[in-house]
Amino acid sequence: MSAIPIYYGKPWSPYFVFVKSSGMKDCEVLAALKLSGYVRIHAVEQRFDYVAIGRDSHWTHVVDNFGYTHWHSKTFRNAVSELGAGFDVFSFSVGDSDMSFDLQLYRDGHLVRHFAWEDHDYSGGRLEEQFGSALQCED
Repeated sequence: MSAIPIYYGKPWSPYFVFVKSSGMKDCEVLAALKLSGYVRIHAVEQRFDYVAIGRDSHWTHVVDNFGYTHWHSKTFRNAVSELGAGFDVFSFSVGDSDMSFDLQLYRDGHLVRHFAWEDHDYSGGRLEEQFGSALQCED
C-alpha cells in the first residue's frame, strides 16, 4: 500500500474505487476490500504489485496498479460490491492499450449504474453491459 502516485498532475492508475466513508480508517477500507494483509510502502516506482490509497473530506480513493491486479481479482471486485451494500461506492476502469472502460455506482446500498464499453481494436467500440440511468458525467 502506498500513497496515490501522481504523474503530470494526474493519478496514475487504470482502476479506481471511491468509497464515501469519511468515518472509516484506511485499514478498515482495505480490510473491507479483502486487502488487510497489505503493508505500507513509501514509493511505487519499479513496483507492479501495489494498491494506493488517499482521501479527501468525503471519499476514500483506492487505486490499482497497472498490472490490473485488483481489477482481475474476482475476490476484490466482489468485495467492492459488498462494500456497496453499506456505503456509496463509485468504481471505474480504463483500458491501458485500448479505448475500453467501465463504471459502477452503488448508492444507498444498491447498484444504481453499471456501464461497460468494449473497444479493444479502436473500431468505435460496442456496449458490453448497461444498467441504470446515465450519470450526469456521461456523454
